[in-house]
Amino acid sequence: MMKKNLNHKKIEFDFLSIYAQLAFLFFIISIILHKFYYISIFIGVINIYLFIFYKIRINSLKDWTECIGIYNKYYLQKVYIQNLGRNLAERYRPYCRYSYIVEEKKYFNDTLGAINDDFAYPIEGKDIAEKVVFKTKTDKNVRIYYNPNNPHESVLTLTMSQKKILTIYTLLVLGILSFFIGMYNFYLMIRCI
Repeated sequence: MMKKNLNHKKIEFDFLSIYAQLAFLFFIISIILHKFYYISIFIGVINIYLFIFYKIRINSLKDWTECIGIYNKYYLQKVYIQNLGRNLAERYRPYCRYSYIVEEKKYFNDTLGAINDDFAYPIEGKDIAEKVVFKTKTDKNVRIYYNPNNPHESVLTLTMSQKKILTIYTLLVLGILSFFIGMYNFYLMIRCI
């Protein structure tokens, strides 16, 4: 039986989604206002850095080891999301605490997705959120992937949500475009001097 904990009224922000929207806004501003070339270059560098950071993290997960663990605690947490230009929206965040044994030592963790915040963004439907947590569940056993160099790090799934993948590649495209538009605007300013 699933333990329910749906009484928390918590307002949260989706950092990566908000950042992507702001980066797009600054991208448009830098196209319109040429004198803000430095903002465009700065946003471009940050976007490219974030893309590289996430890609390195994803590639490092390929060497992680699989083991069988046990669900200790699981429930859905009700949260309210505030995003740019949107009202509060009711969402559900799956929460799962699990344990696993590596070299006769027991570890506990609650990280679900390949990227720490992959499942941190709450899911719209309660039924969908339940399926995310319990799709790998067999009785109380669960498949876990852990870092062989640091067994404290573990996840339930090595895959990323489609929204996260789209956001990461959008950041890359915006980063490259922002950087080159900023450099071009800088070139135009120097040429006019």
